[in-house]
Amino acid sequence: MEYSLLDVFTKKKGITIKKLCTEIGLTPNGYLAAKKNNTLKVRDLEKIAEILEVPISVFFGESIEDYFSNKEKNGNLTEEFENTMPID
Repeated sequence: MEYSLLDVFTKKKGITIKKLCTEIGLTPNGYLAAKKNNTLKVRDLEKIAEILEVPISVFFGESIEDYFSNKEKNGNLTEEFENTMPID
């Protein structure tokens, strides 16, 4: 599980940990502990992937380059991430 990608995608989308946790139903402390201990549930990862608009597979080894290079399937998300304004 590539937990570092959670930080990459939340930062690119401008989503704070507090906002993400509110949307997935975890406390910030619970979320950080689950990341640290490698115990985030698949259900929570599915919600996170939906919020970040990425497939859950990127957290389990799909290359980010492969994901973003398939623009026909995924649209132009690289540009979308670069132009995203903070939500909070």
